[in-house]
Amino acid sequence: MLVLSVFAGAEAAARVLRDLRGTPPVPVCLSSAATVSVCARGYALGTTTRPGTGRGFPGVFWEALFGLVFLVPVAGSSYGPSAGALFGALPDLGVDEAFLGEAREALCPGTSAIALLVAPEEQDALADLSSRGAVLVGTSLTADEDAALQRELGGPP
Repeated sequence: MLVLSVFAGAEAAARVLRDLRGTPPVPVCLSSAATVSVCARGYALGTTTRPGTGRGFPGVFWEALFGLVFLVPVAGSSYGPSAGALFGALPDLGVDEAFLGEAREALCPGTSAIALLVAPEEQDALADLSSRGAVLVGTSLTADEDAALQRELGGPP
């Protein structure tokens, strides 16, 4: 499941993610999470993947996802073939227009969010986010979509 946990306040998501990562046991879904902070001038993205770890795809995925949410009204329009192909692949991985529309609606200036790919066995992490005041926006992925996305994010084949 792809989930955005949206919070009031531009710094709230980063603070909540730090808190969650500091309290064992840390769910695996937090290892490739991203935060986004939205202001009137645009958005800032942060990822939990560290440079040099050889696992750079999560950052590329989150950049593409939020590029679609904030910058690209129609996937692949007026972009080169590489960017168009990346944007065009996201719907095949379960990121459809309904999810993108909900994300656009929820992520307004003065909000922030944690973006997670949550496995079925990690659903408890969502309850913790809800208890911290998050508004959850999500899309369920089929088993094949989930497996493909996990592979793209550097997970097991």
